[in-house]
Amino acid sequence: MSQEELAGRLYKIESLVGQLKEEIEKIKFFLVNPSSNSIVLSLPDHLRKTYTAVMMYDRVTADDVSEVTKRARAVESSYLNQLVTMGQLTKGRNGRKVYFGKK
Repeated sequence: MSQEELAGRLYKIESLVGQLKEEIEKIKFFLVNPSSNSIVLSLPDHLRKTYTAVMMYDRVTADDVSEVTKRARAVESSYLNQLVTMGQLTKGRNGRKVYFGKK
């Protein structure tokens, strides 16, 4: 096996390990915050992913959430605003930045 092939395989393994770490953090959140499970289960799939990303942090922007979910910032901004309207998140502003957070 060539060094290039080994490097390619190592890169794939590192990528998978990174994905596993993200999933473990999500699981840890739900184990520590069992009361949020009923909220999460009641949300549609597209909002559930956004809500879960927000719950991993104290305060986030749509850019932060889009990095976690791998969806466009504009999409996440819309979903975050929907969650605010539903009363599941809070929304605040610091200068030009809009932040979303836990209720």
